[in-house]
Amino acid sequence: MLEKSFFFTSSNKKKNHSIVLSALFCFSMDCYDDNRKNNIFLEDFSNMPREEFFEVHKSYFEFFTQQEKDTVYQEFIKSDYSNLLQELMQIFSNVILANSYAANSRSCLFGGWISFRRNGRCKTPWNKSVRDDVSRSNTNSYTACGASHLFRCNPVIFGPGPDEAQMRTLDLDGGNSGVEWRHNPAGGICVNTGGTYRDLSKRCAEMSKKLDEARGKPWIKDLSDEDFKTFYDHFTDYQNYVNDICKRKKTDTCLALENNLRNIKNRYERQSRTEAYMNLANCPPPSSTVEQVLGMKSVVEDSARSPSSVDDEYCSGIVDDEDGIDTENWINNCKRLLENSDIPTDALKYALNVMKINASSFRSDKCYGMLENSDHYSMGGMTKDKFEKLMENGLRNKCQFVINDTRARRNCRGSLYYIDLCKPQSHSSYFNMGVGTCLEGRRFANEPGKKTTLLGAFFTSNEHFNFRGSNPERYADIRKTEGEVASLQLFGLQESNNGASEQLKYMHVSPYKSSWGCPSVGQDDSWVVRTLARNGPSLVLNYGDNMEDIDKCTQ
Repeated sequence: MLEKSFFFTSSNKKKNHSIVLSALFCFSMDCYDDNRKNNIFLEDFSNMPREEFFEVHKSYFEFFTQQEKDTVYQEFIKSDYSNLLQELMQIFSNVILANSYAANSRSCLFGGWISFRRNGRCKTPWNKSVRDDVSRSNTNSYTACGASHLFRCNPVIFGPGPDEAQMRTLDLDGGNSGVEWRHNPAGGICVNTGGTYRDLSKRCAEMSKKLDEARGKPWIKDLSDEDFKTFYDHFTDYQNYVNDICKRKKTDTCLALENNLRNIKNRYERQSRTEAYMNLANCPPPSSTVEQVLGMKSVVEDSARSPSSVDDEYCSGIVDDEDGIDTENWINNCKRLLENSDIPTDALKYALNVMKINASSFRSDKCYGMLENSDHYSMGGMTKDKFEKLMENGLRNKCQFVINDTRARRNCRGSLYYIDLCKPQSHSSYFNMGVGTCLEGRRFANEPGKKTTLLGAFFTSNEHFNFRGSNPERYADIRKTEGEVASLQLFGLQESNNGASEQLKYMHVSPYKSSWGCPSVGQDDSWVVRTLARNGPSLVLNYGDNMEDIDKCTQ
């Protein structure tokens, strides 16, 4: 849980600031006349799971940084913090000017803060040494970083600053970084201006990314529920700001954001409907065409069933209360799954064993492979050092995992089982196998160019990406309805599959009925890819006969 951030304000101050906000964002009252239901910019995303909202915030983040990309800032002014009255008068002047310029489309973003243009230049949204009462969106707390060459990035956009441990990790000292980071680590990132405001948002974004890497997860996912509610109250200010800008002129940036938000909303609603079906006992998911092809059914565990004396060997020692998971409930769900589901027991036991071995630390690290080019679009900057940092306390996702059974197949499609031991629920579908395995007799060869499915356990990356494909036209319908082709890097843990990442064998959505070795899935299962990614690293297991012993590549 983050320390109290300076975008968290008292209720009394919120009432006072609401008067100012009405002027900043609605010089006339029409901006509140929008039908919020049909206006995606004003959509209430607060009830989304945190992982889904992360995608929403990411879209806004990209919008803001694009908006500010070509901003011409005012000249850098070194403050001596000497005249408090003068600074208070400047803030009052800023309020009046912001009201006027908002109505004339002269608002701008300055390091993520809402500000205004004067003489063609975006003005600083506050003076460094005072409390800023311009609006809630521009915070009512101390904005200075402790030195005139430092700038405080907006925490609503770029997240909180580092705590002392993160400062040490990033080798940041107080003299370079600003004493305020130590006194108020959740108060926003401070960046060194170097005597110019040029590329300010770019520097804020780069430091935000570094801090997320130091935390091991995006800061949005690190907020407590209470802090998230307060954060979201401020986030709506920026929704109003975007709505005001895009209502005046639908730029390409506005259209891109609108499209992204609608795709996220549609995906979330589809996934919610699917999960609603899955949570009805013995009711199959809506992917009936898939089930007709494969003769499968969706297996939903009846939580009223009491587990019998299934041996604890496979279900114990994987989760504990420190994981934030109800341990007793998880173990009971695991036992029920072993005893009563249609999921192959040998494959399920193998998967649980991999999870147990890597429950508290990354032990299966002797053989694993990863594409060395971290700049490749599928990697998102991932390196072995970053991945091992993610795994230093063991496998992160102990709720959801996927088993692909290569033995139960028709033509080039095997059986996919998505399992969630926290809810509990399971879902059956298909995955595509490599033509080298199912048509060309190359079995499961772990060699480049063979187009084979690879057997073994994989850990996934923690971010999905947009698959390009060798034939973009075949993926056009998926992009049209989904906004992207959801894909996920797989890092094989064993000698039998450690070439997956280098061979670009991803888990991705596909319109085809076979693959070149990727365990690809149908469009109806795109939510499976995203779930594994956002909660990752997660486990994916390609299971078959003559599996390599996981202990061979385990410390």
